[in-house]
Amino acid sequence: MKKDFFILLVLLFGIVTNIWSQTNTDTAPVFEQKPSIVLDLWNNGGKGKYKDYIKLTNATLNQNILFIIYGYEQNSGKWIQIGSAQLKNHCDIDTVNSPFRGKMNEFRWLAIYSPTGIEFDAQTMVNRNDIYITIFINIPTGIETNKPQSNDNPPAFDIQSSVVLDLWKNKGKYSDYVKLTNASLNPNASFNIYGYDQKNNQWIIIGPAQFNKVSDTDTVDSPWIGRMNKFRWLAVHSLNSISFNAQYMANNNDIIIMIIDK
Repeated sequence: MKKDFFILLVLLFGIVTNIWSQTNTDTAPVFEQKPSIVLDLWNNGGKGKYKDYIKLTNATLNQNILFIIYGYEQNSGKWIQIGSAQLKNHCDIDTVNSPFRGKMNEFRWLAIYSPTGIEFDAQTMVNRNDIYITIFINIPTGIETNKPQSNDNPPAFDIQSSVVLDLWKNKGKYSDYVKLTNASLNPNASFNIYGYDQKNNQWIIIGPAQFNKVSDTDTVDSPWIGRMNKFRWLAVHSLNSISFNAQYMANNNDIIIMIIDK
């Protein structure tokens, strides 16, 4: 009797340990369909801070691109489809219409799949109970080599047609919005803004901006609104490979970036 009871305890312990390890593992589950990317929603302190909406932002020049979103169900070990998003053009944002709205915290892992075969990258950020996913193509690489050589030297940004800005050079407080103004002669231009995460020594995408005419102004719609003071270094990248310079200032808690001809 005692032996049977001991065996039962061992089996129960094994089951509990297996469930715990599946729930708490930091290893991403495999998603077979390609092209796709698996995102860990617990990154950047997101654990337990999301449940409502998933919002996708297009930081590419691709138009009318479809994405299908899957969530990983820990108990069954299966991926289940939770919604889709259609992005019409650069800077477009689409909110996923999902039956899991209000219950998104059931998932740690999301998979973003492109059924049209577009190769892409993505980064996720949790803010105001929502999950923000930015879709883009170019991403700086070489995390270790991106470390500044000293406190006043900018980290390397290895995408051409880019300008790196040190927000500490000009006095002024900032935390809210990033606003771009077109002071160049290019009427149509697309930009992506990156911020340097000094804690993890890597560039992360802040969001896209689009000019449709000379003297145009665009405010970057970003999940980092209200937390821009996390960044000392910003990189402005031209998706149209335009040669440009940039100037900036902090005003009314915002970062104002002026794009000028080189």
